[in-house]
Amino acid sequence: KNPKNTSGSYGMVAGKNNIVWSNEPYKGLVEINTLNNNYVRYNSSLFGCSPNDDCFYVIAVDAQGNVLMTNWVSGLLQKFDINTHLPSYFPVTSGAGARRTLRGLTVDKHGNAWTTTWTTGIISKINLTTEKEICTNSGLMDLSGIAVDGAGNVWGIGTGTINKVPVAGTNDQVYKMNSSTCSLITAVGVGKGPYSYSDTTGNLVTRLIKNGYWEGLCCGVCYMH
Repeated sequence: KNPKNTSGSYGMVAGKNNIVWSNEPYKGLVEINTLNNNYVRYNSSLFGCSPNDDCFYVIAVDAQGNVLMTNWVSGLLQKFDINTHLPSYFPVTSGAGARRTLRGLTVDKHGNAWTTTWTTGIISKINLTTEKEICTNSGLMDLSGIAVDGAGNVWGIGTGTINKVPVAGTNDQVYKMNSSTCSLITAVGVGKGPYSYSDTTGNLVTRLIKNGYWEGLCCGVCYMH
C-alpha cells in the first residue's frame, strides 16, 4: 500500500492536562483527551506541508508542554503552541545553512532540545528560546534515536551506516555524549542493527503522566494500558 494514503500514528508522547499527542507523517498532529477519548486533528496544511511531504517524523514535548516535531523533508524543528494552537518552525543547520534529515529528538531537564540526523551523523543541542544551536558533534555514524539518562548524559543510536552506506566489519555504535559540550564520552559497539526513535523521543516528566502507558499503532489506533 502507498504509505502516504495509509499512514496512521507514528510517534506519541504524553503531555500536560491529560493530553496525549500523536503525529501522523503525511497528515498532521492529533491531540487526544485521555479523560473522554475525544481528539482533534491539526492538518498538515497548518504547518505549511503538502499531503506528499513527510513533515511529522519524531515527537516530544518541552517543559511548557508544547509539542516539538522533526521534519524529515526540510530539516525543520517544528513547535506547536498548546495555548494558541499555532505552529512555528526553524531550521537546524549545518555548515553554510545546509538543512539536515532530522530523525531523533528529545528534551533534557534544562529545556534544551537534542536532535540527530540520519545521513550526516550529527548530534545537536538546541536552545529552544533563542532557536540557536549550542553545540554539535559530527562525523558519527548515521543516527536514529536519542535519549537522556538520569545523569544528564545524552545517548545517540548509530545505525551502522555512513551516508546510508553500510560500514563493513564495524559494530554499530551507541554514542554517549557530554551534555555540556557535545563531546563524545564513549562509543559502545552493540552488534548489528540497533534502531530506535519512537521510544527515545521524549524526556517524560513523571508528574504529568497518568499511571499506565499509551500505545500508538500504525493503523491509526491508540490504546491505554
